[in-house]
Amino acid sequence: RSLVVNEPPAAGFGGTKLLLNRAVTEAFHANAPELALPLFFEAVGGPGTWERKSEQERRMNMDNALSFVADHSSKEPRIMFDCAMARQIKAPTLIMNGARSIQWFALITGGLKECVGDAEHALIPSAGHNTFEQNPTAVDEVVLSYFARH
Repeated sequence: RSLVVNEPPAAGFGGTKLLLNRAVTEAFHANAPELALPLFFEAVGGPGTWERKSEQERRMNMDNALSFVADHSSKEPRIMFDCAMARQIKAPTLIMNGARSIQWFALITGGLKECVGDAEHALIPSAGHNTFEQNPTAVDEVVLSYFARH
């Protein structure tokens, strides 16, 4: 009945593309996720992101690394989710951002909010990209309040 998204990687908005440094791209192309993932998470989440992850989170990211490798080595990249696709969303939608997140996600969520017909935006304080880990209390309050209204 409703949709909640947190900083989706919908890079088709406004030509936004996460610019990764050459070392990250080369490590993904070389199928070396153990080198690429720490650099990738630093680019997305800021300094210290990989070090702050628990051993369980790191294992999960390594287990899922093949999708990262495929995204960076495929000759046929994923279809970019864009405004035309977003306009097809008819459910009331909550779009969340972390207040400390990188600008790339703010560009995406701003574009997404413009394109989804019935969308609200929430900025989660004291959090970066992983809002649900970095400020779970605020995420719970925002999401439960949204669900109560929709």
